[in-house]
Formats: sequence, structure tokens, C-alpha cells
Amino acid sequence: SGKTTTLNALSAFIPPNERIITIEDSLELSFLNRQNWVRLEAKKSSLEELVKNSLRMRPDRLVVGEVRGSEAEMLFTAMNVGHRGVLGTLHANSDRDAITRLENAPMNVPRALIPLVDLILVQHRILDRRKGLVKRITQVSEVSRIEDKIALNEIYSFDIAADSLNRTSLPSQTREKLAKALTIPQTEVDAEISKRREL
Repeated sequence: SGKTTTLNALSAFIPPNERIITIEDSLELSFLNRQNWVRLEAKKSSLEELVKNSLRMRPDRLVVGEVRGSEAEMLFTAMNVGHRGVLGTLHANSDRDAITRLENAPMNVPRALIPLVDLILVQHRILDRRKGLVKRITQVSEVSRIEDKIALNEIYSFDIAADSLNRTSLPSQTREKLAKALTIPQTEVDAEISKRREL
């Protein structure tokens, strides 16, 4: 569905001074022109061991090519102690399915840690009558907690007839979170997002 391609594209928005560590079963990610990029491949070590060891390398961004098993809990534990620059992929059909997969075996991420995820992007291969088989992001959802329940706020949804990803009418918390994390006004966040949209 294009998950690895999307991760590669998103890497262009990571500031060049940040240290990136990628962890994969087989090397597919290609963060070109990166000086401070460490690439780890699970040959003799498990993904869980690599995630654990990568935290000693002080990454600004930790990218796991495909989250499948017990490494998920280690990844969320890392996020819980301050490693918030985490990107990863997993197989699921929707934002809700992604949460269900994370909470159940073999990942077993505790429900209390799930809201550490800011955004879930869902991608599908779609058969378009005019264009043939295409890969599209079909859903973007914010994750939050309401009491003891996981709340999903779908802020973008795919219109198959128009072949476009459209902003829904639901309010977004992501810009507010970014402004708070960066200690800048939300107008600056909005301006930066506009620049990145053009890029």
C-alpha cells in the first residue's frame, strides 16, 4: 500500500540536525543525504533487542520499518519516557484496527500507553477505473483518551470519486499540541504547515 514510501517521504521533513535511527527486518528505508542516520537491521538480534539498544544511542527520531510483535511494547515504553519522535508502520485496515492490533497479542501494548500515538495514517491499494491500481492515504486520525477509552478523531478522509484526501469538519488537536511542544504560537505552526504543503 506504500507504507515504506510514505516513511521515506516523511523523512524529508525531519530537521537535518536530528539523529535518526531506523530499525528494520530487511533494509528498505532510504533516508538519502542524511549525515546523522544509523541503520539497524534485525539479522542476529530481534527487533525488540534493537529497539532497546537504540535508546542508548540517544535518537531524536526512532523509525521502525514494520512493527509486528513484542517490540511494540518496548517502543511505547520508550515513548512514555520521553522519546516522542517515533514513526512506524503496521498492517491494519483502519485506525480502529490499528489500535486493536496494538492492544492484543503479540504486541500487547497497555491501553494506557496507546494515546502516546499522535496520528494514524491508513493507506490502501485502490483499483481506480481510470488510473488502474493506485496507492492512497485513505484516512488520517488523531488519537486521544477520554477517561479510560481510546478516542479516534478522523481529521482527513478519502473521497474515492474525486481521488482526494479531504479535511473533515472535526476539530484537530495536532496543531495545538505542536505549538505547545515547540513553545511557539499556533499561527507559526500554521505558517510552517502551509510551507510544507507547498513543498
